[in-house]
Amino acid sequence: MGSRRLSDGRDEMRAITDSRYLHLFIRFLIGGLFIYAGLGKIMAPLEFAVAIRNYDLVPLWSIGIIAATLPWVEVLAGLGLVLGVRIKACSLIISSLLVVFILIIIIAYLRGLDVECGCFRGVDRKVGPLVIIEDLLMLLGALLIYFHNGPRRSDGDLLEHPS
Repeated sequence: MGSRRLSDGRDEMRAITDSRYLHLFIRFLIGGLFIYAGLGKIMAPLEFAVAIRNYDLVPLWSIGIIAATLPWVEVLAGLGLVLGVRIKACSLIISSLLVVFILIIIIAYLRGLDVECGCFRGVDRKVGPLVIIEDLLMLLGALLIYFHNGPRRSDGDLLEHPS
């Protein structure tokens, strides 16, 4: 009887992680956040460059390159999730970015830096535990998309394209 309950719990968890609507919601949420974050940085590259500089982690010569390219990676990966194009690749890119962002924020927090995270233009987000938790939750969602790319559906289903 006890093992049956354990099996039922696994089945319920599998039903949750395989839910097409949960995957669609997570894809739209994370994809939308990355599109929004990237567009804000594209519209204000100098502001983003200052945010990068404030972390004091990369050489000065690389700041312009990072400020010019990273937002486009965020937008394109976010669009991929929202549009259902190359979902696994886009979720892997976003997961990788989030791991780097989390490490940078942890380093800045441990160094006692009082800086804006630079995540979203016009949003006051200082580095700290709350930003780390938010990024960890996004990472969890991106990894869920990567490892459980939804239930198998018919070829005509618009909720997911081959990745």
